[in-house]
Parts: sequence; structure tokens; C-alpha cells
Amino acid sequence: MILRIMMVWEGSLLFYGCRKTEKPTHKEVPAYADFEVQVGEECFILRLIEPTQIREARALLKENSSSKFPTGKLQRGDGGFNRCGVYRWSWHMDPASVSFAEVATEVCDGLPSFVEERVDYWVDTLQNYCPWSARLLRELP
Repeated sequence: MILRIMMVWEGSLLFYGCRKTEKPTHKEVPAYADFEVQVGEECFILRLIEPTQIREARALLKENSSSKFPTGKLQRGDGGFNRCGVYRWSWHMDPASVSFAEVATEVCDGLPSFVEERVDYWVDTLQNYCPWSARLLRELP
């Protein structure tokens, strides 16, 4: 009789232990959206990870607006996404740092190729990129 009670009790513990009682505490990989950005005759890819960034970029695209341009902190490497057409950049804008501006200091303005030619200077000294003539062309699938 005692053995039977212990088996039932262990079975109920096993069942109870397998039930999902709380939401998982791990963070899910954040969603992102990639956008093709034109600067003069060149282009680069901008990755956005925050919902507010993505909404603002989509609104700018919908309005076909060039009133704001992306600005953000530069990092070395293409980030796994900054390849646009024939361009294979060795830098990218940090997705967490990107915002859209109407004005910015002239020192961070330039073509993507300017950044590429002097990546160390741009990343280490200027740190930010704010191409005034940048225009969002499209959201990538």
C-alpha cells in the first residue's frame, strides 16, 4: 500500500514538474528590418532592430520623403548585412544606434565610399555617420 502511494505521489510530481507554469525568461532574438539606402550613386544597407526605428523608416518610405536621413554609430565589418549591389563595405551602422535626423554636423556627412577609404578614421575618430543626401529606397525582403 505504501509503495502504491509513493508511486502515485512520484507520478504526480513528475506530471507537475512537466507542466508549464511560467513564461520562459530567455530573451528572444529581436526582429529586424533591412533597408537599402542611396547616397549619391552609391548605396548601403541599414539594419533597424527597434520597432520605433522600423516604423519611422517605413513611414519615410511611404511618404517618399527625403526630409530625414539615417545617422548612427559606425562599426567595423559589414555586420552580416551591409552589402549593396556591387558594394561590399567593411563597415556598418550599429543597428541599436540608428536614428533619423533632419540636421547633423557636416563632419559626419559623406558618401559610403568616403567611409570605406578611411574606415579607421571614421570608426575611431568620427565614430558616427550621417549622410545628409541619404534616401531610403526600399525595405528588403
